[in-house]
Amino acid sequence: MIAAVDGKTIISAWGYQWQHWSTGSMAVNKRTVQQVQIPPEVHQGVKLLAGQKADATMNEVYDQAVGWFLKSRAKKSFNYYLASTKRGKYTSMWIDTALLDRVRVIAARDAVSISRVIYTALVLYLEDKDVI
Repeated sequence: MIAAVDGKTIISAWGYQWQHWSTGSMAVNKRTVQQVQIPPEVHQGVKLLAGQKADATMNEVYDQAVGWFLKSRAKKSFNYYLASTKRGKYTSMWIDTALLDRVRVIAARDAVSISRVIYTALVLYLEDKDVI
């Protein structure tokens, strides 16, 4: 059961509170879900990195990749964003809301989609870690 509180906030039967924005993303507990199309080798790379630590999750790898990209590559306009291949599958990623807010700013500044910023961050991060 889901109930809308004020037209934007939704409370589930389990007591989770969700915030709905006009972008279509949903947030809960300071994490926001974002759909990104990624090919199988990128998905496997994220799983591999998450598996290297006993208590790590794929969400933490997404956060690490986005944070690394924002810190190291996106201080000024970035001109070479990557685009996912057609064989990529849409994946729901729960990303730290504060990081995603920074991604929105970078995406607007560089006139690209939020998904493209996240995809580029993932690929470059996994390449930096020699995973793909």
